[in-house]
Amino acid sequence: MKNFALPFGSRLIVWMRPRLNLSLPRGVAALAAPAAFLAIIVLWVITYLAHVLPVITLFPGHEGDGPFQLFNPLRRIAAGQTGGTDFQYFHGLGIPYLHYPIYALGGKTLFSAELARHLVSLAAFLGSTIAVFAGLTRRLTPTFVLTVLAIALNEQLELHGLSKAGNGLMGLRSAAPYFALAVLLWGFRPRREAAILGPILGCGFLLGVEHGVAALAMVGVVWLGRRWFKLPGGSFLWLGGVVAGMGLTAGSCLLAIGGPSGATAALRFAFLEMPRDQFWYFGVPPNPFLVSWFDVATDRPLWLRAVGPFIILVTLTIRRMRFEAQDRPVLLAVLGLVAYGTLGLASYFGYCSIHYLEPLTRVAVIGGSILAWCSGWHSRTVLAAIAGILLIAGPNVSEPSSLFNLPSQARIVASEFRKIRDGECRMAPKIQGELDAITAAIDAHRATRHIDRPPVLWSTYAGRIEDHYGVFHPYCDYAIHALGAKRRARYLAAFRESQPDFVITFKPSAFGWEPWLRNSTWDFYEEMLLNYDVLPTDQKRFSVWCRKDGPWRTVDPSAGTEHALDGPNWFSVSAPPGCPAQWPRVVEVEYAIDNPLAGVPMIGSLPRHLLGPIGAQSLPISLPPYRTSWSFPIFPNGSDPPRLFAQTFSLVGGQVTIRRVRIRRLDAAPEQIKALLE
Repeated sequence: MKNFALPFGSRLIVWMRPRLNLSLPRGVAALAAPAAFLAIIVLWVITYLAHVLPVITLFPGHEGDGPFQLFNPLRRIAAGQTGGTDFQYFHGLGIPYLHYPIYALGGKTLFSAELARHLVSLAAFLGSTIAVFAGLTRRLTPTFVLTVLAIALNEQLELHGLSKAGNGLMGLRSAAPYFALAVLLWGFRPRREAAILGPILGCGFLLGVEHGVAALAMVGVVWLGRRWFKLPGGSFLWLGGVVAGMGLTAGSCLLAIGGPSGATAALRFAFLEMPRDQFWYFGVPPNPFLVSWFDVATDRPLWLRAVGPFIILVTLTIRRMRFEAQDRPVLLAVLGLVAYGTLGLASYFGYCSIHYLEPLTRVAVIGGSILAWCSGWHSRTVLAAIAGILLIAGPNVSEPSSLFNLPSQARIVASEFRKIRDGECRMAPKIQGELDAITAAIDAHRATRHIDRPPVLWSTYAGRIEDHYGVFHPYCDYAIHALGAKRRARYLAAFRESQPDFVITFKPSAFGWEPWLRNSTWDFYEEMLLNYDVLPTDQKRFSVWCRKDGPWRTVDPSAGTEHALDGPNWFSVSAPPGCPAQWPRVVEVEYAIDNPLAGVPMIGSLPRHLLGPIGAQSLPISLPPYRTSWSFPIFPNGSDPPRLFAQTFSLVGGQVTIRRVRIRRLDAAPEQIKALLE
């Protein structure tokens, strides 16, 4: 029987056969399986695009997280600024540079940044999934089959934060370990394997610091297992080559981005400044965190999405490893994947957010698929049934993705791409109205003072307003990324030096994290109150502050009166002399922290030292472990003095002791207080 009617197709398959280990098809029937599963992948991709493209062409974004974390550095790169020197990127300095080509080709707009964000996340998730199964099977049909099964499981488990861009680009940040897994599964000779693996891990560090570091655990477990079983790739030369390749790749890229000073600053930010604030700063109310070991034992998402699947996966892997020696190279890679996922749990112990568990659930999905393949699980009848069901029902559980939906979904994709091509993207009416109201108020204020130069803006979350005026934040686009004692001090120093024309903050009613930000960045807020008045605007999300006339004012460090503790680690916040009973006041506490495990990485950061308020409008106040004094505002609920109780919440012990308390009246006008609280 002749092969294909198309001569080019025949020649292509004959050429590919020795390279991809493909069996030469004998007819159209032989192509049914790969074509069906490839069609399911295409359906999933089209459904993905039909869902995300309308979000780009009618942008509903929010400054508090997500899109502007990427858009701001992309704008800075386009303006000639340098990563590591002029700006840092929280998740990995390579991320904005990876997105930049699409951003630039799309016209360097917010909408092209969003297009880049979604397309890169799609490519990272789908590409890493296909790479793993291609490395495992080295055949086309099973690669497509396993990819479809993994996608379907991800959809059923609602791991949308991995396939879609989301707020934190989690799918992209966690992709490199899976590309590394693909290399470990492929069966390269040790030297070639190390030469490929090292650069992948180096890129992984640049695109997701915590996941790049956690991937080293995968390499370490695989190396130890190979040494134990005397398998190829268990030498110190192999391990040294991988680590050297990772360091050389990451270092070369950082040097290319920011030069020696930028590379040094980026490494300091990743390994010193950011880890010091990871737990006490982000892992406190309103964000949930693990208070006790009982919380750990009863945390349902943790056990269902990470610990439970890990235990099952490790048990099955070790059991098969004992009896199937020929599978040990692959099974060691699975154990390495579990090690990566286990180390990746560190972030969850800092801040219990489900998006930190999604990459770990994917570990179980990918690892379980690999075990199923090694176990010889296959049935043409079952696979045909799965393919038929997914073609009819669709692989996506939340969007119409059936084969019958393909024409309508394809029309949506085509229509949205035409809008992007023709420059018809716009902001949603609500956020466009907010932008118009803020800029109208700013422009009117500037006009009364006959100012025609670009305004100097200081937003706690920079974004649309800076883009509108074509300016940049004078220091750090997001206040939450001014991390570590030195960067916090520079944040305030840059504020004083730039003396911006306007400051933009969120209103607590529109952004639940604003009180937390205020408590943890109070030195900035108090100085803002001393030097800025509220600028009325016709919108409800932001407070806009305009510069007062006169010289710059700072807080008097000697102000306030000392207040005795009412009991061990608790005190009342009585009104100081000249302060009405219901007027806000500023509290400064001096404290000492006893933490025997302070020097242990990650574990030493687990204790959270909080001041819990009673009778005040305030979240609990988190005390930095590397400070001995802290100031914050208290807004009484009534005429009775509020009370504050100090307590340490920790899985590993530790204690905070309040030494001294000073209280002073908050120097602010009633309209300023209203803007802080409304």
